[in-house]
Amino acid sequence: MIGVKNKSEVTIKARYNGEDFTFSPGVTVACSELAAAHIFGYGEKDKTRALHRLGWMTSAGQYDEGVKRLDDFAFLAVEETKFKEEAPTTLHLPKKASDTIPMSKAPEGERQVAVGR
Repeated sequence: MIGVKNKSEVTIKARYNGEDFTFSPGVTVACSELAAAHIFGYGEKDKTRALHRLGWMTSAGQYDEGVKRLDDFAFLAVEETKFKEEAPTTLHLPKKASDTIPMSKAPEGERQVAVGR
């Protein structure tokens, strides 16, 4: 994973491997190094293909100008993407008859279960 920070004032929208990316000004977006290479030419010596995809180069004379626009993007190392797992929902069942709610305070459904025991 790599973080791509847009230091320009323009939002860039791109797509890689069926996934849409939006690089808004001042925001760091996590993506794979392959996506960064495809979209921005990250790690590639020749940025021509990426500049064509971004629409920043339509002729060979625009290469240097396109590369200067790439300077508005910082490529940052990402330590680890963390995902929050939700705790599984558990149902508390009484272990013995004394753990149950007194019949007079139990809801209707629990009274029926208690009578069924």
